[in-house]
Amino acid sequence: MFSGLVFRMTAPLLAVSLLLLILGAFTAWWVHLLQQQAVDLNAQSIATSHASHTIENQLLELQTDLNKFEVSRDAEALEQARKASKDVGEALEKSELLDSTDDDHSLLPKIRQQYARFDKVFRELSASTNAQANQPELLNRVQDIITQELIPTAKLQSERQQLRLVDQGHDSQVIADRVSLTLLLLVTCGAIGGLMAGVAVARSVNRSIVELNIPVHAATGALNEVVGPLKFSSNGNLSAIRESLDEMANRVGETVQRLQVSQQRVLRSEQMTAIGQLAAGLAHEIRNPLTAMRSLVQMARQSGGASALDDQDVEILGVEIERLNELVQTFLDFARPPKLSRKMVDLAAVIQRTVQLTQSRIDRQGISLKLDLPQPGIELSADPQQLQQVMLNLVINAVESQPTGGQIEIRLRESRSPDNVREVEIQVNDRGVGIPADILDRIFDPFFSTKDAGTGIGLAICQRIIEDHSGTIVPQCRPQGGTIFTVRLPVLHQDAHSTKP
Repeated sequence: MFSGLVFRMTAPLLAVSLLLLILGAFTAWWVHLLQQQAVDLNAQSIATSHASHTIENQLLELQTDLNKFEVSRDAEALEQARKASKDVGEALEKSELLDSTDDDHSLLPKIRQQYARFDKVFRELSASTNAQANQPELLNRVQDIITQELIPTAKLQSERQQLRLVDQGHDSQVIADRVSLTLLLLVTCGAIGGLMAGVAVARSVNRSIVELNIPVHAATGALNEVVGPLKFSSNGNLSAIRESLDEMANRVGETVQRLQVSQQRVLRSEQMTAIGQLAAGLAHEIRNPLTAMRSLVQMARQSGGASALDDQDVEILGVEIERLNELVQTFLDFARPPKLSRKMVDLAAVIQRTVQLTQSRIDRQGISLKLDLPQPGIELSADPQQLQQVMLNLVINAVESQPTGGQIEIRLRESRSPDNVREVEIQVNDRGVGIPADILDRIFDPFFSTKDAGTGIGLAICQRIIEDHSGTIVPQCRPQGGTIFTVRLPVLHQDAHSTKP
């Protein structure tokens, strides 16, 4: 229950924490990606813009060198213009490499075309240094291309790159705004999620307290009648509930101690009552033979002493003395049961030996006997002598309950207990007068018997022997008349038990 409560309390917090962790990790990755893209784009735009400015500056220097050549017609000035033209070509190549994006507004292709025409004419101008007649026309064409085409186009390209940088800055600001908004949403969602998780935990705790109040209130109401008035706080304060439960536990502990003392007293009283019943039963059984023996002794004294006793009187005395001896021995057997001497026993063989011992009496009373024994028999670890004593008592009781004839059925079979333990079941059925239902639960009490000449010890000894073998013996009245005694014993091997006292 505690682990379930802890899970119910921590599950919402764990879920919110896990969600926030995932969102935080995703946001960090996304922000890093946007920043990296912005940095790369800005670096490329700056490099492209710088390259465009370089082309424009190189074109202006080339124009200056051409103007010097036009004025001086000096070969050195033309060489400076040739170097400046080469620098323009290199700057254009570098700008083309940097501007690798597919931009429809880029003017680099147009500048490349214009520079190709310029370079062609400029090469012709450089080659015609010895032909003075063509130089003015070629120089004019070069000046027109660079002045009217290349420089305006390069300037326009530089302006567009500046605008592109401005746009990139605006995009960076938009990205920064988005990142700020995302972080704000994440913090807000985290706060709301934490609040909702806290509310869920509080509701879960409150529900658990309410669920706890119901059985505790019921227990308090039941204990009020036993341990006195108890106060239980249910205002949702955990400390007050704990104090109430501690008080209840203390009161219950005190009550349990009193009950244990009372139970010990009741047990001792029952033991004293049982001892009294045993003594009364033994005294009752001893009184009858003693009465007969006392009567014979008194008659002998009145008639001249021991010589007045004849052979019949002496035989009666011997019979009564033997009866007393058997009674005392039976009582001792019940009071001091012998130790179990376990070994592997075939129950079918035990039953058959019992039948052989009682067969003459069964036949004499006209009783039919039916045996239902499995082949092969069932073996278990037990004391064969004591089990045979049990079977002998049960069979003799079945015979004595049918003095004018009847039927006895003995059945042996293997079964399973409710705990799925392998056990053996023995049933002894008779068709006798049966046992009244109102005394069925007393037949195992010592010295309780429905027979005039019975001692009431036999079934008590049977029950003790079966219980020493970890088994049970249960009587049952048949609706058609008669009694069924069912003995159940666990099937154990010899090495599974030591000798039991």
